[in-house]
Amino acid sequence: MKPKQIVLLVIYILLNVFIFAEALTPGDESAKQSGDVASLVSNWISKIGKDKYDYIEPTSIQITGQKDLYIGEGINLKATVLPENATNKVISWKSSDKDIASVSNSGYVYAKQEGQVTITATSEANKDITSSVSINITKITIEPIYPTSIKLDVDESQKVMLNGATRYISEYKIEFQPSNCNVRGLTFTSSDPSIAEIKNGVIYSKTPGTTKIIATSNYSSSVKEASFDLEVLESEAIRPDSFVLDYDTNIYVNRTAKFIITPKREDAKEITETNMVVSIISDDGGNARYEKEKGLIGIKKGIVKVIVKDLYSGNISATSENIAINNVDPESIEISTNNALQDLASGRSIKLQAKILPNDVTDKNIVWSVSDESIASIYQDGTIIGTKKGIVDVTITHVDTNKTYTKQFEVFKASTLTAEEESKLHASLRKVLGHFSLFLVDGVVGFMFCMTIENKKLRYILMFAFGVFFATIAEVLQLIPKGRVFALRDILINNSGYLVGTLLSLLIYSIINKIRKKEMTKNEK
Repeated sequence: MKPKQIVLLVIYILLNVFIFAEALTPGDESAKQSGDVASLVSNWISKIGKDKYDYIEPTSIQITGQKDLYIGEGINLKATVLPENATNKVISWKSSDKDIASVSNSGYVYAKQEGQVTITATSEANKDITSSVSINITKITIEPIYPTSIKLDVDESQKVMLNGATRYISEYKIEFQPSNCNVRGLTFTSSDPSIAEIKNGVIYSKTPGTTKIIATSNYSSSVKEASFDLEVLESEAIRPDSFVLDYDTNIYVNRTAKFIITPKREDAKEITETNMVVSIISDDGGNARYEKEKGLIGIKKGIVKVIVKDLYSGNISATSENIAINNVDPESIEISTNNALQDLASGRSIKLQAKILPNDVTDKNIVWSVSDESIASIYQDGTIIGTKKGIVDVTITHVDTNKTYTKQFEVFKASTLTAEEESKLHASLRKVLGHFSLFLVDGVVGFMFCMTIENKKLRYILMFAFGVFFATIAEVLQLIPKGRVFALRDILINNSGYLVGTLLSLLIYSIINKIRKKEMTKNEK
C-alpha cells in the first residue's frame, strides 16, 4: 500500500473507533454532552432575542363539558382561551346561583339541588370576554324495593338482660329479603312495656319477666313481623354512680384528642352497665364529636363542654371544663411548580402551587402577590405571567394567621426557549451531532480512502458497503451500555449522514476533475 493510502486508512479506522466508542457511552453521559450543546444554543437564542413580548389579546372563550347533572354529582368544565397563543389565558368562574351549583377556580361544578344554573367563564385580561353554559340539575330517580320478609338474627346472650339495664337495638342483626331492598324502615315494640320498654332505639329493662321484642316494617303491612323473646333477669344491673373524666383542654379541628370516661362506684361493686350518653354544648358555635375508641375530635373552632350521663336514668352525670377547639395553623408554606422555571419568560405564564404544611391545616385560604407588577403579574389561582425581563418576589400570605412565604423568580427574555422547546432542540441536536454529522464526516473520509483503490468497481462497492456496515454496527452497539436503545430510525439517520458525506465528496471531486481537465486542455493549446 502507498503511504497516502495507509494514512487515510489509519484515519478512517480511528474515526470509526471513535464512533463506536461514542455508541458505547452510557445514556446519561451521552445525554449530558448533547444537553450541554443544547443549553449553549438555547442561551445564544435567548441573548440575541428581544426582552419584551408582543402582547396578544384573547378574543374568545370556548367551554366544553357535560350539561346535565344529578344532585350530588360534579364535573370539570374546560375553558379554552382563543387564540391559542394569547398572552394571558387566566379566567375566573362564576355560578349564577350558588345554592343550585357551585363552581371552583378550576371550573369544577358541584350540583347541590334541582334547577337550572348558568356557569360563566370570564377572561382576566379583558372582562368583556366571557362564555357561559347552562346546566340542568335533576334528582336521581330510585325505584323503591320493598322487603318481602325480615328476620332478627339474635344470639342467645342477647336474649337476656339484667334488670335496670340498657341495650341498643342496633346491636341486633337484621336480615332483609330481598337483600337489595332499599326501603328498610322498621318500628320496634315490646309486647310488655312494664318488663322492657323501647325508646329512641334503646331497650330499657324494668322488671323481671319475659317480653317479646317485635320488629314491624314501616312500609309494607304484608311483611310478616319478626320477633324474639327477651328475658329480664332478677339480678340488678350495677350502674356507675359517677364518672371521672380525663381529657385535654386544648384540641384541634379534625384531630383526635384524649377524652377518657371512667365509670365509678363508691361501694367498689363491679359495674355491669356502662352505657352512657355523651353530648357536646357550646355558646360560640364550637363543635366536636366523641368516639368511644378514639376520644374527642374537633369539628369547628370555639369553646365546648362535654356532658356525660348515665343512659338508663340520666341522673348521674359529669361535665367537663371548657375545652378550646383551635384551628390547625400552618407551620410552613412553600411555593412549587410543575413547569421548568425557564418557562417564566416575558409573555409566558406558569402555574404555581402552594404547599401548606401540615396537610390538615384547617383554613387554607391564601393570597398571592408580587413585589413588582411591571415585571410579572399574578392571579389568585397561582398563575404568574411574565411582563419583562427581571427579578420578582412572589409572596403567599395565609389569610387566617397572616403568615407569609416569599420566593424569588427570574423572568427571562421573551426569546428564551421553553423547557419543551429546549428538550426538542436537545433531541434534534443529539440526532444531528451524534448520528448524522459524525457519519457525514465518516462518509467524507471513507470516500477519500476508497478513491485510493485502483479497481473502480471495487472502489464504489466498498465506499457504500462500508457506510452501511459502520452505520448499522454503531447502532447495534447501543444495546450494550445502560440508558441507550437500538432504533431503526437512527440507522437510517446514520446511513443518510454517510451517504450525504460520500455524495458531497463525489460532487466536489467531480468539480475539481472538470477544472483540472479544462486547465490541461488550455495548457495544451
